[in-house]
Amino acid sequence: MFKGLLRQLACLIAGLMVCAVAVAQSREPITIRYSERKPFQYTDQTGQPAGLLIGPTVSVFAKAGIPVIWKSEPFNRSMMRIQANQGKDCSVGWYKTAERETYARFTQPIYHDSPQVGFARADFPVAEGETARALLADGRTRLLLKQSFVYGEYLDGLISKIPEDKVQRVSVEIPTLLQMLQADRADLTFISKEEAAFYATEADFPINDFQTISLPDIPKGDFRYLICSQRVSPSVIQRLDKAIRSELKVDATDSPTS
Repeated sequence: MFKGLLRQLACLIAGLMVCAVAVAQSREPITIRYSERKPFQYTDQTGQPAGLLIGPTVSVFAKAGIPVIWKSEPFNRSMMRIQANQGKDCSVGWYKTAERETYARFTQPIYHDSPQVGFARADFPVAEGETARALLADGRTRLLLKQSFVYGEYLDGLISKIPEDKVQRVSVEIPTLLQMLQADRADLTFISKEEAAFYATEADFPINDFQTISLPDIPKGDFRYLICSQRVSPSVIQRLDKAIRSELKVDATDSPTS
C-alpha cells in the first residue's frame, strides 16, 4: 500500500512538473520580426512599431496573453531566421505558400490586401484598360521586383513566364526600389493599393513622376498571415488563432485556412 501511495505521489509530482513547464513556456516572449515597409509595418518617430499590420498583431498577442519582443530588420533576414528555426520567432504580414509551409507555421489571416497595382514612371506608355497579362507579355517591359517577395498566385504565374533578362530582383526596401524605377533602371513594378495611396500623400515623394496602373485582370488581394518558426508550438498558434477570431474583422471565407 505504501509503495502504491509513493507511485501515486510520483505521478502527481511528474504531472505538476509538466504543467509548470507548459506554463513557463507559454510565458516565454516571442520575437516579432518586422520590416520597414510603409504603410504596413515600420518604426514610427517614437521608435515604436506601427502600421496597418502592426496594430492587429499587437491586439492578437495581447489577447492571447503572449509577451513579445519587437525587432525591425530587413525582410530577407526575417525569412532566414524563420527558416533557421533557432528561436521562437514570428514575423508580420506574410503571404502563405506551399514552400513556406514546409519550414514554418502560419496563423489564421490577420489582413486582406486590396488588389496589387502597377507602378511606373509617368512617361511609361500604357493603353487604357490594359491587363497585367498583356503588359507582361510585351517583350519590351523591364520589370523590377523585390527579392523573395510573393506577388500573389496570378501575378507570380505571369512573372514566371517573362524572360530572365527582363526581370530584375533586388533586396532593397520599397522606397529605394521606387528610386531605381525613377532613375530608369526598369519600367514597372507592382505594389499594393495601400502603398500607392500612402506614397501619393507623402509630402517629399515625387508622385508626379509616377503613375498608378489599375490592371483589370488582377484578382482581389491575398490574405496576410503571421508566420512563425516551428519552435513556436502548435498550442501557441491555436491561442493566436483564437485571439485573431476574437479581435480582428478579417473575412477569411476564401482563405485556405478558413
